[in-house]
Amino acid sequence: MDDMEINIVVLPDEKTKKISVKISKEIGSTHSTHFVLDNRHIPHITLYQVRIPKKNYGKLKGVLREIVANTIKFQVELSEIKLYPNRFVSWNCKPSKNTEKLQNRIIGASNILREGKIINEGVNAIKSKSVKVQWIQILKKYGSFRSGKLFPYHVTLTRLQNPENTNFHTRQKHA
Repeated sequence: MDDMEINIVVLPDEKTKKISVKISKEIGSTHSTHFVLDNRHIPHITLYQVRIPKKNYGKLKGVLREIVANTIKFQVELSEIKLYPNRFVSWNCKPSKNTEKLQNRIIGASNILREGKIINEGVNAIKSKSVKVQWIQILKKYGSFRSGKLFPYHVTLTRLQNPENTNFHTRQKHA
C-alpha cells in the first residue's frame, strides 16, 4: 500500500509516564487486556491520527519539526480514568487552551497532506454504517476520529479484551 497511518502525539513528563505504566500494569493484573504500557507501548497523548500517502511523509516531518520548534513547553493535567464503549481504558486530560492550540496547528498544517485519505478504522466504520453523522463529517474533514472537540485528549492505559468488563473501576486515585 502506498499510504501510511501516523499518530502525532505528545509525550507526558516522566512522573506521568511512570504512573501511567503503573496503572496500566495494575489493570492488566486483574483484567484480560490486549496490551499494557511498557517500553514498547509507551504512554502518549494522541493529538492527531492521520493517513497520508508515503510520498508526503518527508513533508509531514518537516511541518511537525517546525511546529515543535515554535511550541513552548506546557503542562498537561490529567483527570479521571474512564472505560470507553470500545473497551479502551483512558486517563483523560483536562481541557487546555495550550493542547487545543497545538492540535489546531498540527491539523491545520498537516491535514492537506492526507490528500483526502481516511484512516482504515474510519473507512470500515463508514462502510458498516456504525457511526453517527457528526463522526462521518469529522472523518471527511480530518480523515480521523482522533481530532476535534468530540475526541477527548487522554493517555490510553490499556484495552480490555472482554466487553463484560463494563463495571471496571480503579481502586485508587492517581495524582
